[in-house]
Amino acid sequence: MAAAKGIACGASIPIIPVPTFEALAYQLSQILPKDTHFAIANKVNKDEAYYAKFTITSDSYIFVDKLNILKLEDLKKSIKGIIVFGNALQNVKFENETGNYFPISPDPLYIAKWAEKFGQERKNSDYDYLEPNYLKNFIVKKRKA
Repeated sequence: MAAAKGIACGASIPIIPVPTFEALAYQLSQILPKDTHFAIANKVNKDEAYYAKFTITSDSYIFVDKLNILKLEDLKKSIKGIIVFGNALQNVKFENETGNYFPISPDPLYIAKWAEKFGQERKNSDYDYLEPNYLKNFIVKKRKA
């Protein structure tokens, strides 16, 4: 984010914040058949995953389940019978493997295509206040002496 802010500020151009999961869903919508149901699940930490479920439309995608954080045990229940893209399943055993497909992040070309198609109303020149959307509340823990 810092590099993007610096380049945009120096060039006096706005930034379009691109949601990673949506850019990947858009990329997948260009190759998967219409009405395909799939999920994207990437690791937060060893016990949790970022997760969203989508359906392919004629030339794009729609959210079925919005992006949120799930415990891995809950993730197992949420993805039964659908294709899963991402790295959250690397160390998880399933009775019925639904996949651990790549890519886990969008190709830069599709980040640009997403920004062009969906991001025009998100243009932002207020670089100082532009931050990633954090889903997780980070808790500072004290070290025990």
